[in-house]
Amino acid sequence: LKNKRLEVLKRVSFLNQLVHEVKTPITGIRLNSELLLKHGHDEELITALMKSSKRLNDFFEDIVLINRGDKSLNFMRLNQSEFQDYLDEIGSEFKNKIVITNSIQESVNIDKGRLRVVLRNLLKNAIRYGKRGTLKVEMSDNILNFQVQDEGPGIDLNDSGKIFEEFYRAKSAKNTSPDGLGIGLSIVKNLVTQMNGEIELKNPGKEHALFELRIKNES
Repeated sequence: LKNKRLEVLKRVSFLNQLVHEVKTPITGIRLNSELLLKHGHDEELITALMKSSKRLNDFFEDIVLINRGDKSLNFMRLNQSEFQDYLDEIGSEFKNKIVITNSIQESVNIDKGRLRVVLRNLLKNAIRYGKRGTLKVEMSDNILNFQVQDEGPGIDLNDSGKIFEEFYRAKSAKNTSPDGLGIGLSIVKNLVTQMNGEIELKNPGKEHALFELRIKNES
C-alpha cells in the first residue's frame, strides 16, 4: 500500500512538472504572437517565437520516441562531412556553450533521430548542471563512442545507480535545477537500448559528470 501511494505521488509530481514544462513554451508562443499582432514585424519577437515552438516540439519528440519500442529504427549513412554537419547542427542549439571534438574520418551509419534526441538530452543536462560542456566523438573497432562532460558538481555515488530510472532525480540535480522532470536520462537510456547501444556514467562521485555512449556503426 505504501509503495502504491509513493507511486501515485510520483506520478502526480510528474504530471505537475509536465504541465509546467509544456505551459512555459506555450505561454511564450501566445505572448509573442500577441505582441507581433500588435506591433507588426519584429525580428527579436519572431526569434523568441521560433525558440518557444522548437522547445515544445522537442519535448513532444522525446515523448514520442521513448514510446516507440524497438520499431521504426531508421539508420542513415553519412559521409565524414555530413556527419560533421549533423554534429554541428546539434551543437548550434546550444550556441557557444558546447565544444565538439570529432576525430572520425570515415562514413557512419546511424539512426539520426534517436541519436539526436540522446545527444540533445545529454548536452542540455551538461549546460543545466554545469553551464558549459564538451562532446567528444571517436570510433574504434567499428564502435562509435560519444563522451559528454559538464563542468558541474558531479553525481553522488549514492545516486549513480538510479539516474537512468524514470522520474528519479539526483540530489545535486534537485539543488541545481529544482524544476526538472527526471525523465531526460530515462529517455536517453531507452533510446540507446533501442539502438542496441550502451551508456554509463564514467565518474560517479567526482566533479564534472562524464557520460559515455557506445553504439555500433551499423553496416
